[in-house]
Amino acid sequence: MGPGAGCGLAPVAARGGAIVKRHAWLIAVTTIGLAAAAMRAPDPVPQPLAGLVIDRPGIESPVDSAIWYCAWAQASTGRDSFLGVATMAPAAAEFTFPVALPGEPADTAATSTLGPGASGVILSEIAERGDSPYFVEFDGGPSAAAVIVTGEVVMADQCVAQGPTEWFFVGGSTITGETLRLRLFNPFPEVAKVTVSGFSEIGVEALGDLRSVSVNPRSWRDISFEELLRQRQTLILSVRSEEGLVVPVIASGLVEGGDEAWWSGTGLSASWELPVVQAEGTTASIVIANPGLSAVEVTIDLYTQDAAFPTAYTLAIPAQSPLRVPLGEMGATVLAARVSATAPVAAGVVASGP
Repeated sequence: MGPGAGCGLAPVAARGGAIVKRHAWLIAVTTIGLAAAAMRAPDPVPQPLAGLVIDRPGIESPVDSAIWYCAWAQASTGRDSFLGVATMAPAAAEFTFPVALPGEPADTAATSTLGPGASGVILSEIAERGDSPYFVEFDGGPSAAAVIVTGEVVMADQCVAQGPTEWFFVGGSTITGETLRLRLFNPFPEVAKVTVSGFSEIGVEALGDLRSVSVNPRSWRDISFEELLRQRQTLILSVRSEEGLVVPVIASGLVEGGDEAWWSGTGLSASWELPVVQAEGTTASIVIANPGLSAVEVTIDLYTQDAAFPTAYTLAIPAQSPLRVPLGEMGATVLAARVSATAPVAAGVVASGP
């Protein structure tokens, strides 16, 4: 399960769609292919959804360069990762894989694109690594980066180059048999401190121990919630930086292993356009989070292959509360949704199943 349109937080809101446990690789492959085939630079990010451009590490780069942060990849027994990149102009891409042990040198790799074009590297050809993050720096752009993990599972996510000042993660669950892990990746040379907060269907969660959480330079920290907050069906988490910057990501899976989903956070907006993606045997739901101190009214328009259903739902969300709207009752396969709210909210699509 997982919200967020699998690929990219640049622009922030355009990715507020859906990730499904299975066939997620289709999303990442499509993203890279479109970036490579496009013949013009992408349109500017619409306001107010433009977020904070994450500072670049290392030496100063040209204005049109970019760095993308990828909070997760894996090359170990049973799994491998394809690290894909795409650019509009000829460019070199340098990969850096930090090591969790202090003082240990990072693993590195490089590739290049002809532009418009795409390229990539296989992680196992660089190093055998467990579940760990990396970043990619381009000397020209526009650019994009994504990762596809194959083997025991098929998963994908796009890296991020831009994000909100406070990240929100919708659609988390800690019901029996499911795991939920928040990763805080600090790719920078200074210690970062963040505050993690959350609310669920039972109200605001007591997470006092997660205030001013420290993350060491060029390292990462994982926080598991299946024991910390048990039996939450709809858990909303937020990550706010107090010092420095981190790149957070959520991982959801099953206790006995198998399918997993990874997704990045989003910012807040009063308007969301969400693709609805679900594999056979799964059920999709729209999850909306209201972190504000006042109730919010939302309107949901739904779209199928043959029809539109404007104002399919009009609902009120209390302050600091989530709302889950199952889409299985429509009688037709919903392909997209538009969420309009009277105040900024976070929204995404969750597809879950056996």
